[in-house]
Amino acid sequence: MLLIKVALLSVYMSIWLTVTFTVERYVAVCHPMRGRLLCTEQRAKRAVLIIAVLALITTSTVPWEYKVDAGKECVRTEWSELGSNQLYRQLFYWFNAVVFTVTPLVLLAIFNCFLVSFETSLVTIVCLKLVLMGGGALLGLYSNIFCGRIRFTAKKKRAPFFSIFLFRRLI
Repeated sequence: MLLIKVALLSVYMSIWLTVTFTVERYVAVCHPMRGRLLCTEQRAKRAVLIIAVLALITTSTVPWEYKVDAGKECVRTEWSELGSNQLYRQLFYWFNAVVFTVTPLVLLAIFNCFLVSFETSLVTIVCLKLVLMGGGALLGLYSNIFCGRIRFTAKKKRAPFFSIFLFRRLI
């Protein structure tokens, strides 16, 4: 039973640590000035501690869900009184589904979309500065790397025709 608790604890912690690191990366990349204040080692340690405590609390009932019957030939597990309670199982299932699957998935998708959007607009700005500063040859060398991102940005953000025209002329 301890093994089940440790496995579930590590799964829950890894999910929320991934979300925490993604949020920290978003703050550090997209808001660098705030990132210096918000992304500190002390806050990271505090976040890990909070995640560990919450994971311990949410997995605290797991060992009492099963009965272990160790026979001579095999080990059987059965539902205990708590584990066979339908209300408990439904509440525990939906709580886990929302807190450890849906919410982290939505947060990861949102913050990673923000990061990709920021990076794509940054690449566009760098390319346009190269063009305006006369770095057309340098831009031509890197056109294979930036080509897809510039066109994606131009289509999605409706960049001015002039910037699209300049970029296409250099390729």
